[in-house]
Amino acid sequence: MRAIREVVEIKSHKLLFTLPADFNERKVEMILLPLTQYEDSIKEKHKVRNVRGALRKYANPQLIESEKTAWIDAVEEKYATH
Repeated sequence: MRAIREVVEIKSHKLLFTLPADFNERKVEMILLPLTQYEDSIKEKHKVRNVRGALRKYANPQLIESEKTAWIDAVEEKYATH
């Protein structure tokens, strides 16, 4: 399914929309939203939720220091030649 999204300014209660030359569909559905609703829906869709500290209860204080080199240690353990 191909979709075209465009924000346009309506003048005199008329809307002129030119389709791309390669858009050959015979039937389309048009949904018109006031710009404020459009902006609100985009903001809600891309809202970043703060999850900082959400996993704190699973933290092991004894392992925090080793986290700084955890990736390097894992690679060395897996690929080191013995």
